[in-house]
This record gives sequence, structure tokens and C-alpha cells, in this order.
Amino acid sequence: MTFRFVVTAIVLSSSLIISGCIGSQRAYEGISRAPEEIAVVKGSGSPTDERILIDVADGKSFNPSVTEVEVLPGQRKLTVRYVDMAGCFLCLNLKTYSYSEVVVFDAKAGHTYQFHGEGSWEDRPEPIELRLIDTETNEVVWQTEIDSNRPTYIITN
Repeated sequence: MTFRFVVTAIVLSSSLIISGCIGSQRAYEGISRAPEEIAVVKGSGSPTDERILIDVADGKSFNPSVTEVEVLPGQRKLTVRYVDMAGCFLCLNLKTYSYSEVVVFDAKAGHTYQFHGEGSWEDRPEPIELRLIDTETNEVVWQTEIDSNRPTYIITN
């Protein structure tokens, strides 16, 4: 195990934890709008397991990534990142898999949308399923499958 790996794992873990604590961010310009005039998109997951983070919403980048963003109604374009931290964090035998996906969907004013991910690169050879669900109607408004054999970024020790 190298010092560089330990530092990288700590920095990545810290940024994932911090990104969940920032709260809702606006993807539109101007003053804050009433809840019935906007839509809210929420990522999902745990800082130490699978997680869906929002990197970009309608051209606005978030650094660090966020787990909740307010958007205007209409067709929205997001870049989300599915992160899977597999292995034993305490024993420093950790692999972090990350995959980015562009999501386009029609947002409705006053609605909340929640990302869900099922599957793991470490545990399942099947594709990982990502879905965006309208929590008001329980309708799946976007979905895709990720080939679990092709993560785009891996950190290992």
C-alpha cells in the first residue's frame, strides 16, 4: 500500500462526505423561487457505499458535486456520477469505481425527482441500473444500465 493511495482515498472519501452536506443548489440564475415554481432533483446513497452525485445541471458545474439541485421546469440536462466504494475501508483495501452519465428529462414544476441505483461492480456481474423517479407520481422518467465491466475510473491500493 502506498502513501499516495492512502491520501487519495482520504481525499476522495472526504469530498464525497462533504458533497452530501452542502444542501440544495440552484441550477438557474436569479432570485430563489417558490417550491411550486421549480423542480428538485436528488441524488442518492451513502458516503461509504454506492452513491449518485450531480456534477452538472443545465451547464452549471458543481464542485464539489452535490446530492440535491433545484431546476426550472422543462427539459433539463444533468451529468450525474455513480460512485461505488467497494471493499474494506477500515483495512484500506478499498476500490472506488466511478461512472458518469448524461441525463435528459422533462421536469415539472412542484415535483421532486430521486435517483436510484442498483448493483455494484464488486458484487454483481449484471449491469448496474440507474433510474430517475418522479416522487409525486412514482413514474420512472429516465433510466439506463451501466455495463458493470466498464467503470470509467478506479482507485485501488
